[in-house]
Amino acid sequence: MQRTEQFTEIQQEEILALQSIYPDWVVISSKKQPVLIFEIPVELPESVNVIISSQGKDRTQVEDTTISCFPPITVTVSLPPEYPEQKSASIEHITAKAAWLPALNSEQLEAHLIGLWQPGSQVLYEWLECICCGRFLAELGLLSSDNVLR
Repeated sequence: MQRTEQFTEIQQEEILALQSIYPDWVVISSKKQPVLIFEIPVELPESVNVIISSQGKDRTQVEDTTISCFPPITVTVSLPPEYPEQKSASIEHITAKAAWLPALNSEQLEAHLIGLWQPGSQVLYEWLECICCGRFLAELGLLSSDNVLR
């Protein structure tokens, strides 16, 4: 386990719990201002149909496939001293390997995650769960009711 003394006691407890539950997902960066880096695999409870379109010079090609796992999403988070009592954790950056989550959706995901925080509540576990099970796809309207990801 990585060192956590740069965080408040309540933050340390939350980080240690996350490291115990998800030992491969949590990294503490050793920059001047400490940040947490979560590399979260996305594994859906059931397969979804994915529609892929690509544009060439003369035509657009559309394919569909069924998948249940996506490349990981990396979320870089800083914890202000007031977290979790008065401020939310701050999301510095969200990226998806293989660019399967467009930038617009990364911004929507960030806003959605920040919106899950309530004053006095630890929220990092909820963020990880929201991403790892793919719940955010439906909550952001990326997954239709008939299980098609667009």
